[in-house]
Amino acid sequence: MQVSCPYLYNLLLLVSLNLLVSCGGGGGSDEPQPNLESENRSPSLTLDVADTFPENKSVIGEVQASDPDNDDISIELSGDDASSFALRQTTLFFKFAPDFENPTDLDKNNIYLLDITASDGDLSATRALELQIFNVDEVVFDEAEFERDVLE
Repeated sequence: MQVSCPYLYNLLLLVSLNLLVSCGGGGGSDEPQPNLESENRSPSLTLDVADTFPENKSVIGEVQASDPDNDDISIELSGDDASSFALRQTTLFFKFAPDFENPTDLDKNNIYLLDITASDGDLSATRALELQIFNVDEVVFDEAEFERDVLE
C-alpha cells in the first residue's frame, strides 16, 4: 500500500536544499584558491650618468630608485671599483676626483666598474656601470717665464 504525502515531500525537499546552500553547494574542488594578497614587485632603478667622464671632476650623476609597492628601498654599490664611489642621497660621485695620468681603478686602465643595486628586501634591480675617464688639457706654466713676478 502506497501513501501519498505531498507536504512531507516538500518539507524534505526544502530541508535538503537549505543544507546544500548552507554547506557551500555540494562538491568541493581540489583546485588551489587564488592568493588575495598582492605579489611583491621589483623596485626600479634609473641612472642619469654618462659613459665617459672627464678627469678632475667628482660628481658623476643621479641615481633614482622607486618601488611600485612603496616598500623601503636600500641602494648598494658593489663591483671592482666600488670603493672609489659614494652615493649621497641621489647623487653619485667619486670619493676623489679621478686623474687620468694616475688611474686608481683596479686594473689601472681608467675604466671604473660599478654595480648599483636597489632592493626592497625581497626583490632587487641592478645596473652595471662602466665609466671611462678621459684626459683633459691641463694648463702647465713654465716657471722660467716668470721673472720678477711679471709674465714675459
